[in-house]
Amino acid sequence: MRTQNFFLSKIRLLGALCLASLSVLITGCTAEDIFTTDKHLIEEAKSLAPIFTETKDTDHVWDTIKKAWGLSERLNYVPIVIYDDLMNPVRFQTKGKSLWNIPVNVSNSKRIFNYDARTDKKDNSAKNYADINALDLGNSKQASYFSAILHGIEKETFVNLCKHYPQHSLVPVIVTRSFGPDTTYTLGFMFSVTNPALQTRQDVLPNQERFLEIWNSISSDDVTYFYGENFPADYINTTVLANGEPINSLIPASKYLK
Repeated sequence: MRTQNFFLSKIRLLGALCLASLSVLITGCTAEDIFTTDKHLIEEAKSLAPIFTETKDTDHVWDTIKKAWGLSERLNYVPIVIYDDLMNPVRFQTKGKSLWNIPVNVSNSKRIFNYDARTDKKDNSAKNYADINALDLGNSKQASYFSAILHGIEKETFVNLCKHYPQHSLVPVIVTRSFGPDTTYTLGFMFSVTNPALQTRQDVLPNQERFLEIWNSISSDDVTYFYGENFPADYINTTVLANGEPINSLIPASKYLK
């Protein structure tokens, strides 16, 4: 975990924003209240937020995030970015409950099929084994974002997600949403494979079965009902192969589209 002073006023202000929004949600308003138009506030909060290279000790990870943001015991939730087949709300429910779930864009990041999920990594002849991943690009000047779902989750669901992503780090990311002419910002945490030993070569293509599983999940009626007809296209247009080429280059020659 990155060691910094997490108890600066900006972080506590963000924590207050989250607490206020949750209390509003409980009274029936929307999750949109967790966002702010103050981009610099969220950028500073991200720069000071903890990074976890492993999440086996879920109690420690959960408590560290809550302490960093000054979250009380009574309001017990953390915002988590989901970017794979669990964006399907029905499939997400197999991992637990969400206090809210809203479509967002993840800034300065990319969703990429470059995760080597194989248990036996000695076979270098295979060309189709990459699983989906998402990477925070940090201070890169590369303009990149991808579509995702931001969930507000309690600890039980968080523990289940850590088990679901056992090889992933947990990193803070900036997420955005537009309301009319304004772009609004907030901070979330994202599971990301950051260990280079678990990432693929650039010439590796997605595992076909996994690719199809994700696509079928994201293009289902459950997803379009909750997040709109354009959500599957947003996924395709903001996802790339390990070599950086758009994922849609695979679509015409396959049976991935319904």
